Amino acid sequence: MNEPKTFAKAGLGGAWVELTVVYALTLLALITLLKMNPLIAMVTTPFLMVVMLIGVMLLVQVLWMAVLGLERLGTACGLRKSPLS
Repeated sequence: MNEPKTFAKAGLGGAWVELTVVYALTLLALITLLKMNPLIAMVTTPFLMVVMLIGVMLLVQVLWMAVLGLERLGTACGLRKSPLS
């Protein structure tokens, strides 16, 4: 009756395909742009993927903290009531 609507129907199968594509693109970038040996690049790619994931997570966190800070600054100045809180 009240089933949630989702866009991703594939489940974990889609995640494996996406991870494989990211792995292949990162591997290709290491080989072509950094002129790395393919065997070394195959070992290095998962570590680079984890570093990029952590970087994106930190960027999102910093941007969210900036939004909250601007929201609190606006509330302190009496500009508007925020929908975030």
